Amino acid sequence: MKLTFTETGGLLGKTKKAEINFDISEKEYKALLKKIVVSPKKNLITAKDAFSYFISKENENKKTKISINNIPGEFNPLFDELFNKLKVVI
Repeated sequence: MKLTFTETGGLLGKTKKAEINFDISEKEYKALLKKIVVSPKKNLITAKDAFSYFISKENENKKTKISINNIPGEFNPLFDELFNKLKVVI
């Protein structure tokens, strides 16, 4: 499955993006999202220099905001590859 991972924010405000093909089934992807999705909360205070992370799969128009703190261990290889492939978007 082709996945797109985006990192925004940080002190310099640069956006980084990675696109990879990874061997993950639709069922596994949905299970992963259930564990890492950030639910929208009203009046949420965030640091100005904090990072935000988003993931989407091929043919999906919207990016899903995720928490990297909630990534289950079995998905570490996926996110290791995504973080290693991050490049600044110009």
